[in-house]
Amino acid sequence: MNVGVVGSHQINILSKFFLMLLVVSWFAIGLIFSDFHFLEELGWLSIASLFFYIVLMACALSSEKNYWRIAPFIVFFTPNAINDIFPSLPISIDADSPQFSFFTHIDIFLMAGVIAYCDFSRSSRLVFWGLLVSVVGIYALVLLSAIYSGYGGTALIGGFQLRYLILMMFIFNFSNVTSYNKEFFQSLIFVGLAVIVEAAVFSWLRGHDRLTSGNYGTNAFGHFMAAIFVLSLQRDSFYKRFYSLFSLFAFLLAIYFSATRFSLVATFLAVFIMFIVKYNRIDIFVAFVLLGAVAGFGLLGYTSAGQSVVNGVRLVFESGYDPGYISITPDSSSMVTRIILWSSTISMFLDNFWLGVGGGNWAYLKYDYGVPFDSVFDPHQDMLNYFVSYGVILGGGMFMLIYINPLVRAVRSHKLSNEQWRCFSVLLVFLICGLTNAVSWKHQLSVLIFYCSLSLYYLKSGNVDVRS
Repeated sequence: MNVGVVGSHQINILSKFFLMLLVVSWFAIGLIFSDFHFLEELGWLSIASLFFYIVLMACALSSEKNYWRIAPFIVFFTPNAINDIFPSLPISIDADSPQFSFFTHIDIFLMAGVIAYCDFSRSSRLVFWGLLVSVVGIYALVLLSAIYSGYGGTALIGGFQLRYLILMMFIFNFSNVTSYNKEFFQSLIFVGLAVIVEAAVFSWLRGHDRLTSGNYGTNAFGHFMAAIFVLSLQRDSFYKRFYSLFSLFAFLLAIYFSATRFSLVATFLAVFIMFIVKYNRIDIFVAFVLLGAVAGFGLLGYTSAGQSVVNGVRLVFESGYDPGYISITPDSSSMVTRIILWSSTISMFLDNFWLGVGGGNWAYLKYDYGVPFDSVFDPHQDMLNYFVSYGVILGGGMFMLIYINPLVRAVRSHKLSNEQWRCFSVLLVFLICGLTNAVSWKHQLSVLIFYCSLSLYYLKSGNVDVRS
């Protein structure tokens, strides 16, 4: 009996040690292959953020329940300035490009969760290990290709998506994360309201015409608000009616004043799709199609920033794709730019079909494919970003694993639990937003997307375990 306990304890300790060794090696190799910057932009906000982060981490590590209750504050509300204390590289070859950290406060938070709350002596499914080995193995090929091309360090930094996903896969498989789904989403809605206040103050201080967050910018802020708005519609016993109505109104106003067109589209489209899935009403579907057609004409002429969709498409075709004929504001990219971004990204993907260019290297190669915009750092389309970053096998597999498969499994389930509806609603919004933005390339949003995706795999539907 004691021998078995000691053996399980040793397995647990050794497994955590080798996992952390793998992650640290990831960072070390990236530093070796890069001419990095360190402590060059450290300011008072970075120091204040560090103290804020330390206090939150102390609370999160007091118990597993508190870990997930505090998680939204650490991931979605801690200022990005905290990452200025870590080694970094410019996000693109532009001289005034922002810096991108080799590792982030989210890495540390997830690694702490693995060490504190994962029990590797648990039995685990063969599918988990098969999937993990396949993903890591294919990514090793992607990385070798990037190193051969001279962009290995950037590919390791840009691999944060994969890094977060792997760490969260371990957490979901070896801890009790699904037991604290309610606490996580309760805190997330409160954090969403706090982010609105932060965005209002930031926009007022900077004189922005659109509601813009210092942590998320404009588009990502709008998408985040859309996801939490639809989440807030999933009323359970833990929502008080006044609090729910107040939060719904606040999130809807935030979406509107962010002037992000597709956040509005995603909000209403997700609500109607969920209604159809939940109540199986074909008449509602027909009504939605008609309403969408009418609303679509209005959106074609709606201008939040830059050009309307109609004028944008006309301008691109009239310019003959001449970059000198097309303007872009420093704050946002409009519909005008997306046609060029997507066309150039497809060309880049076809030239790197099997292994991609490596995460983050799109911004370094964009000028070679005719993208003239200095302030654009990703393809502005989620699926394209996966394909061009990781190639057709790993990129396509990750997109299916993260978005398509969990949503389809949820729809095919006869009965979704309240926890599943929350995750389904958030993931659905981000899938729709991803049609015009690389949503999961925003590192905070990627954590929320992976959380909801993995929850749909591990949560139970009625009496049926969705993992089966």
